[in-house]
Amino acid sequence: MLTLDISNYGGELSPQIVADWKAAGVQKVVVGIDLHAANITRARRQLAVARDGGMRLGAYREAYWRADVQTSMQLVAGALAGFNIEDVGLAFEDGDAPLVGYSTQELVCAWIQHNLDIAERIWGREHTCLYTAAWWWNPYTSSTHHFSDHKLWVADYNGIPDGTFAPFGGWTQCFRHQFRGSVDFCHYSVDVNFEEDDMADTEARQRLHDLEQWRAMAQAVLDQQKESIDALVTGNLWQQGVLDDQEKRLEALEDKK
Repeated sequence: MLTLDISNYGGELSPQIVADWKAAGVQKVVVGIDLHAANITRARRQLAVARDGGMRLGAYREAYWRADVQTSMQLVAGALAGFNIEDVGLAFEDGDAPLVGYSTQELVCAWIQHNLDIAERIWGREHTCLYTAAWWWNPYTSSTHHFSDHKLWVADYNGIPDGTFAPFGGWTQCFRHQFRGSVDFCHYSVDVNFEEDDMADTEARQRLHDLEQWRAMAQAVLDQQKESIDALVTGNLWQQGVLDDQEKRLEALEDKK
């Protein structure tokens, strides 16, 4: 599934842009939530325009070392209120850790866990994902595998829209792959992602199940029709045999006369 993520820096989103995205095959828009009041208002307008244009919705929030995590998450939750948000990504790519005292792997991992714990209490684990890249994860966490059971939204700009990325942090698969960053897409600045489409997979499995049921029913009807035809043919052959026998008897009687 083709997914775009956008931020307040892209500016106002118009219905025409969303229509152009949809025509190009985009199915989902993930909107960044900046906590300045004006930017929250803009993010809500972006979400509304994307929703009204038929897009599925996601959201993300940059995790900053200096921000109060609880307050930040509550503000994000308020910004998303009223929208059907499928997933919320926490973006771990802030480079200021040493400047604010996060100088060891243990401290960094504890901070990441704290962010995830609060987010998952608000949105649930199944609706929360972790956004990062190997260039940040490996040096800041010493390549820890501790979070590899969390859904990964990976930034790996290899240009391959199929979820392929260089494994790190214990992850070998990702939920979403940001394969191209900061490009102009229909006159709007976006990052371009490939995303596994669980909904489409479910629908496809249901369609396959329905097709198999239909095929089985059709086969049963054909089998029944074949049995009827076979019985009819057998009956006709028997009747033909009787007629042939009667005809031979008549011919024999004629010969005697």
